[in-house]
Amino acid sequence: SGSVSAENGISKLRSGYTLLASAIAAVTAGFGIRELVQVADTYAKLSAKIQQSTKDSGNFEQAIAGVHQIALQTNSTLDNTGTLFTRLNTVAKDMGKSQQFALEMTSTVTKAIQLGGSSTQEAEGAVTQFIQAMQGGVLRGEEFNSIMEGGYGLAEALAKGLGVTTGELRKMAEAGELSAERVLTALGKQKAGIDAQYAEMPLTINNALQKIATSWQILIGEMDQANGASATVAQWLAKLADGMDM
Repeated sequence: SGSVSAENGISKLRSGYTLLASAIAAVTAGFGIRELVQVADTYAKLSAKIQQSTKDSGNFEQAIAGVHQIALQTNSTLDNTGTLFTRLNTVAKDMGKSQQFALEMTSTVTKAIQLGGSSTQEAEGAVTQFIQAMQGGVLRGEEFNSIMEGGYGLAEALAKGLGVTTGELRKMAEAGELSAERVLTALGKQKAGIDAQYAEMPLTINNALQKIATSWQILIGEMDQANGASATVAQWLAKLADGMDM
């Protein structure tokens, strides 16, 4: 029975490796020099946004490390997570709140949207609409409707934080009463509950693939910023892809 157990264990390891290799191959497919340069450029632009957001009264290293961590923890794209942080950091400053509060709210908003059962695409769309609302300073109109449809978990958390029903929340949105500061204050009250609920969520294949993709973005972006290493990374990925059939 010992040899049977060993064989089963080896079989499981092979299956796990095959799944991981397939995931990595899917994420890195078509990653030539041009694609790597695009990823590196996107990362550089995001880094510059965060640098600008934190230059007066913040800490850039803490902010970008926090954005990395949140994107990986919530299986989200790096660009959406970083852009959301920069918008919320602006609101946080107006509220007299810290950069850490902005990072916490970035995590809370992302998690709440996903808790509503949104697909990965719907969740990313809802984050984009929320970013636009924060840029405008108030959650209403098209952005509010998009949150109700694609990020219902956020609407529920917001209503709970304000002590109203989602129907009453819609009326508040129509009346222009959901200012960015009021929204973040209400969501701040729900942070602990949202964290606890999110910890119970199962990891899906799509989420795992997004986590891998985000890890690649961070790796390529950081290496490129360190020494313009896009070409080096491309060669490394090519070798990795060649070894997938081993």
